[in-house]
Amino acid sequence: GLAEKMNVSRQAVSKWESDQSIPDIEKIVNLSELFGVTTDYLLKSGAPSFEIKTVDIPVEDPLPILPDELVQKYLSTAKKSSQFRALSIALAIFSPACISFCSALSGFLIGASDKMQLIISLIGFAATIVVLAISFGLL
Repeated sequence: GLAEKMNVSRQAVSKWESDQSIPDIEKIVNLSELFGVTTDYLLKSGAPSFEIKTVDIPVEDPLPILPDELVQKYLSTAKKSSQFRALSIALAIFSPACISFCSALSGFLIGASDKMQLIISLIGFAATIVVLAISFGLL
């Protein structure tokens, strides 16, 4: 019987059944596997460790049915919003190109004065800030 399967004496099983002793943790795990129950079930004399409270789930409050016009309005707003987000991300990625372009341009103007090169670099910096501002504004 059970004593043989658990590799214990019949007296040990008898003591478990009469609450004179409890099995060690290894035996509890083996018992749970043998009977297909959780160790929690065995340790708590068959009482579940949780209760399902049906009070928390109100049956009277079904989900509202939304009119088609409201659903369409939401979908069109979400589509416009996603387009603005995509444009914003593209501008944020593009913004460093402004500085790079103006820096390269000022480097190619070999005959230009230092003032002219500085002005072109500052224009690139300002353009980058403006593009980033527009990008964050679209979010």
